[in-house]
Amino acid sequence: MASDVQALLTKAYVASAAVSKYRFVKVATSTMKVSMAGDGEQAQGIALEAALADGDVISVALIGIVPIEAEAAIAAGLGVSCGTNGKGKLSLITTPFLGMALQDIAQDEVGAILFIPVKALAIAS
Repeated sequence: MASDVQALLTKAYVASAAVSKYRFVKVATSTMKVSMAGDGEQAQGIALEAALADGDVISVALIGIVPIEAEAAIAAGLGVSCGTNGKGKLSLITTPFLGMALQDIAQDEVGAILFIPVKALAIAS
């Protein structure tokens, strides 16, 4: 899976707690520390390394082709959003679009996505 990583922009962040590798992370604006993003949250990156505890420094992909662990199966070509504990899930109209699956990803497996975080947009009717 490491050969699938083509992160175009990465940054080192300090973790505020344990973070699993290949999970969506969010950045706390008050501390600039990262933690795993929650279900439906806007993620700012994907952890390229695991953090074992508060204070660990990890590399985070901010854009590019990056592996993500899937909460449930995601078919290639479909949108990806943040699920439980930072895992990727199928994107719905009500969740922030974070990228597109580049391959079929089975539940609890890691697969490549094109990671381009976009804020949720209102859809005009």
